[in-house]
Amino acid sequence: MKATIFGLVLASALIWGSSSAVSEELQPLSQWLKRPANQQDPSYSFVRCAGYYMAIIKYAGARLSNEEKARVVEVTAELAFAAAEIRRAKAPSTLPLKEYVAGDVSRTADEYGMRMQSNYSLFGDVAADDSLITGDGQACKEIVKELARR
Repeated sequence: MKATIFGLVLASALIWGSSSAVSEELQPLSQWLKRPANQQDPSYSFVRCAGYYMAIIKYAGARLSNEEKARVVEVTAELAFAAAEIRRAKAPSTLPLKEYVAGDVSRTADEYGMRMQSNYSLFGDVAADDSLITGDGQACKEIVKELARR
């Protein structure tokens, strides 16, 4: 329940108050996950997937049913909540929990969104033959399954 409320607040803030996109290119998540553990931020994959799902809502949400949108918002919330919890454990503070990840999730969603918009403009499909979008979607599904097992 905490994650769902957190997610609704986070989703609202990100959809309507999104920051400008970051200029760095996203590395495929499957490649990033192959890095040695000492070269990974434990919260990154959760932030990355929260951004991915936020972009789905923002840029492809019209194609989703209300039930599908609600589930994507819920998953986004769970991922962002997990990332925020990890970050808060590493660096305790009095910041509201959503502030640990909101900016990073927003920037990541913008980066995915730019790709999705470009794909849609060129090919009429947000994923088209974009291996980063489709591959990250698969990686995020696996991360969500793993998160559900905990």
